[in-house]
Amino acid sequence: FPHRPVFLPRGEDGAFDAGQAHGPVLAGVFEGEAVFFYMGTPDGQKVPNIRPGGVGIARVREGRFVGMQADGRGGYLLTRELKVTGSRLEVNFEPRDASGFLRVRLLKRDALARPDTAAPVLEGYDFADCDALDGDVTRAAVCWKGQDDLLALKGQSVFVHLQIHNGTVFGVRFADA
Repeated sequence: FPHRPVFLPRGEDGAFDAGQAHGPVLAGVFEGEAVFFYMGTPDGQKVPNIRPGGVGIARVREGRFVGMQADGRGGYLLTRELKVTGSRLEVNFEPRDASGFLRVRLLKRDALARPDTAAPVLEGYDFADCDALDGDVTRAAVCWKGQDDLLALKGQSVFVHLQIHNGTVFGVRFADA
């Protein structure tokens, strides 16, 4: 589909899967990667007498099937209201290049405010307090001024507000250290 990102690209010219790559089937999850078998042929669909192809293996890192991307202009993502169920917030993030980073702030609904107004930032958990994540990580703890401990917020409801620059966020979760 031209309007969607390619999940399994075709191989380079001359490769067994240069013309077609199709039918990925999940073989299992091994050492933090989902492993797929797929079939490929060196010729496209409209070529008569297609040459024999082969079977390939594709790997996707843990938890990286769907993500939200932002380019160099940056972007924001706001979760629905979530209950803090762990002692820290973990993220699955992949920067596009060396300029990519992620920052997080936590917001709390103001019970006295109208539902359509912005939620206030929890003190100490703003973007300016957040230590930017700039590496390729699947379960990195978010830190604010060097601290990742959210025990004081456990059981409370918050909104997680992400600032993404030139990268992809695949997931956030509360977990115990």
